Amino acid sequence: MAWITLTPDDLADVMSVPEINALKAYFTATDTPDPLPDILASVSTEVRGYCSAGGIPLGDDGMIPGELKRTALIMARTAAANRFPAKIFSSLERSEEQREAVKRLQDVAQKRFFVNAATTFTAETSTGPVPSIMPKCRQFTRWEQDGA
Repeated sequence: MAWITLTPDDLADVMSVPEINALKAYFTATDTPDPLPDILASVSTEVRGYCSAGGIPLGDDGMIPGELKRTALIMARTAAANRFPAKIFSSLERSEEQREAVKRLQDVAQKRFFVNAATTFTAETSTGPVPSIMPKCRQFTRWEQDGA
C-alpha cells in the first residue's frame, strides 16, 4: 500500500457523523481551535516513530503507511474523545480497539507486522546514486613487461 496523509475527514472511518459533529460543536462552543489536525499530526508522528524503530524507511513528513491507517485513526479517535468532557465516546469495544492498535504498532516496531517501505524517500533516508569512476587497473607479469 502507498503511504498516506491523515485528514480530519478520515475520522469518518472510525467515528459516526454525529460523534464528529458533537466534537466540532463542542470545540466551537468553547472557542477552542479545532484540535483534530494537531491530533492527527501527533498520531502520525507516533506511528512514524514505531515504523522507524522497526527499521522501515520513512516517507515524506506526516505520511504513514496505508496498512496502518485504521490503527492511526483509532488512536486519533481516542485522543479526540479524551478532550471531550463527557465520556460518551467510551466503550469497552473502543478500549479494546485502542489496545489492539497499540499492540499492532509494537508489532511493527518488533518486525512482526509487515509494512511496505515508502516508495518516495526523504533526503534524510536515502541518497542518490553516486558514480564510481576508476581507472582501468592493469597487472603485468614480469614476462609481459619484457615484451616477450
